[in-house]
Amino acid sequence: MQDLNIFGNYFNKMKFIILSTLSLMLAISPAFNSINAQTDTTTIQKDSSAIANNDTSNKEAEDDGMNLFLITFAIAFFSAILVASFFGAIAAIVVIGFIFLLITAGITSASVLMGIYKRSFATGFKTFIIILGILAGTFLGAGCLWFITKFFHLQLSESNALWIGAAGGCIGGILTGLIIFKALQLIITYFKNKLKQAIA
Repeated sequence: MQDLNIFGNYFNKMKFIILSTLSLMLAISPAFNSINAQTDTTTIQKDSSAIANNDTSNKEAEDDGMNLFLITFAIAFFSAILVASFFGAIAAIVVIGFIFLLITAGITSASVLMGIYKRSFATGFKTFIIILGILAGTFLGAGCLWFITKFFHLQLSESNALWIGAAGGCIGGILTGLIIFKALQLIITYFKNKLKQAIA
């Protein structure tokens, strides 16, 4: 009950302050209205003479405001393009990296399976090198023939240039893989014989 009395006293005090403030504002407002009326007539006279002079400056101010809006809009637009390009580049790098990992895993697993099937490490390694040669040769052959077609203006369509280059690159990749494997085999045999001679 005592809490209600405290609340009631507080409410009465606030009601008194609010009513006092309102009555003071009502009492002062006629004096402000007469002052405002006098200043309004002088400002109207000044404004009527200044309207003709300030008409061109108002147009310039409106143009400046429009230019500011256009600049802000252009900055926002180009910022959005930069952000979208950045995230697009990151997404492309992630996708290309994922594809590269899948291709690497496929090459490695095919080589391991071939080595297990033939029960020979050399066969698995040979398969690995030949598959790498095929992939590298295919992409290099297609890209090189497409570039040559564009640079020398050959009478080949783009698709034909890509297919012919890919086929030639694939054959070249197989031959390059076999040559690299034989060269590595000869180098390993040479060092193995040197090691045996050094031990004996």
